[in-house]
Amino acid sequence: AMYDDWLFENGDVQSIGKIFWACGKLGVRIPALFDKPNDRAEWLFDQGNPESISSILWACGKLGIPSPRLFDELDKNAEWFLENGNEKTIAASVWACQQLGRQSRLV
Repeated sequence: AMYDDWLFENGDVQSIGKIFWACGKLGVRIPALFDKPNDRAEWLFDQGNPESISSILWACGKLGIPSPRLFDELDKNAEWFLENGNEKTIAASVWACQQLGRQSRLV
């Protein structure tokens, strides 16, 4: 599955967020692709914005993909996320945490 490597090496977080949102909306689970946020969590938060990150979190929650490092990174960056996010991004992220049975520093 080279496309997932290419996407995370050459794509931007906004594009990745849109792809994940679409997968979540359609109920499409692509294991090689959905493993990546766990491996690249720090990069996603360094390069992304709350809207894109919340799309990835939401898709993980919708499809039941735990991605623990991604959610740990959300906790580490909770203050930044709350300051820069909006109602929609925060609600989607809290919902994803709840779906996966995770506590969140966002609430």
